[in-house]
Amino acid sequence: MVLGGSAPAGSLRGRDCDLLGPAGPRLNLDPRSRRRGGELPAARPTVGDRRGWLLKLHGDIHKSDGIVLTRDDYLSYPEQRGALRGIVQALLLTRHMLFVGFSMTDDNFARIAHDVRRVTAMADLDADARLGTVLALFEDEARELMWGKDLQTVAVDSPSDRAADTATKDERVAVAARRHEILLDRLVLEAAPASLHILDPTFDGALSDVDREAKRSLESLVADAKRFPAAASPAWAEVHALLGRLGG
Repeated sequence: MVLGGSAPAGSLRGRDCDLLGPAGPRLNLDPRSRRRGGELPAARPTVGDRRGWLLKLHGDIHKSDGIVLTRDDYLSYPEQRGALRGIVQALLLTRHMLFVGFSMTDDNFARIAHDVRRVTAMADLDADARLGTVLALFEDEARELMWGKDLQTVAVDSPSDRAADTATKDERVAVAARRHEILLDRLVLEAAPASLHILDPTFDGALSDVDREAKRSLESLVADAKRFPAAASPAWAEVHALLGRLGG
């Protein structure tokens, strides 16, 4: 997933979910976006780190010497941050990316996508295969003209919204932004494993009878895990990891 600076306030923010996967590129400077696994270039993730990490292509506002803002910054980007571009290129080549709150007008990303297109053309890959999906509030003819062959656009405004001549621009934006939030909530729900809440007392009321039986069985294991720390043995480390994934 690529997060841009125009994502609606609160969307995915504070949700340390698996939707971002092992790598979540971000093109803006938002310091509020954190991942437990670390950030690039501030932190170096390890292979197999399941916690995920966040790639900030344009730097972090708390590290002013590394922010990409001026024209010179953009022109020198390939030399100074070429390795970060390579990460995004690899993701575009190997995955279907989701773009949220991203205008698709960033010069650096245009160059990244251009390099990927050249590689796929030389490799004679499926010409109709698209690199990803853009989640947007509205349709945009200019964006479709520039990216239509590479990216699918999903606009959350409905035909009835577009036909409502009585609605002001601000009203249409408010309706579309709310629908955008609802869609992201559903996306996070579908992406998250369905068993993460079993040992979390906050969700007791949502458990089925079968889930409650599983919880009772696991609670004795939780008690044993308190007596044996994860460092006690590789086996107990796996047990602690499992209980952590289940909300324990």
